[in-house]
Amino acid sequence: MQVKNALIGTLVLSITGVAAAATTPFTESFSSDNANWGGGGDWQTFVPLDWTATGGHDGGGFVSTTNNFADFTPGGFPLTLFRGQDNFGSSGGNFQGDWLSGGIVDFRFWVRHDADVDLDFFVRFTPVGSNAPSMNLFFDQLVQPGEWTELSLVVSPDNDDFVVGGGPGTFGTVFGNLGKIQIGADVSDLAGIDQDFTFDLSEVSIDVPAPGALAIFGLAFAAR
Repeated sequence: MQVKNALIGTLVLSITGVAAAATTPFTESFSSDNANWGGGGDWQTFVPLDWTATGGHDGGGFVSTTNNFADFTPGGFPLTLFRGQDNFGSSGGNFQGDWLSGGIVDFRFWVRHDADVDLDFFVRFTPVGSNAPSMNLFFDQLVQPGEWTELSLVVSPDNDDFVVGGGPGTFGTVFGNLGKIQIGADVSDLAGIDQDFTFDLSEVSIDVPAPGALAIFGLAFAAR
């Protein structure tokens, strides 16, 4: 049903040419299953994530993927671990659509891993129907082994932490019709190690902060 609803939403968009606003606020809690989130593979191939009913950062559900990097070669764009995508029907399409008209500013999620080194995580956003252009961001906060860690970002063209994967207007193209959320990590330090490593994801959310919080965001960017 989730996949069917996502396809219907894409059809409506192609007819009207206008992206509907994403659902706000919305939190994917993975309370009953993997919510059609995929992992590994590529953006066109659905590889279902494992789901666990309890043990997330708040005690609730979470999803996970296990990888072995014995044959992994560092270089290029880092490894994508979790995919919430329009073509997968992820989260019932609630992340899909126009984040700008919806006033979405806050994006956050919780991750955990069992490698024996701190890892640098990233998120990549792309529009409905394609995997480019993209808005990309590496988080300053490293994720330590075995600890649920919350990572968050401010969705704003003034956020200098974004790396633009496209030409002028990419921010509006991507967040004006958001289709894909791809979360991953730089696993260069794990290359060549013949061992299974597990990566977990819990509570992915978008929100529209209160006016006071928006003012704080503005001051933070102005101070850079």
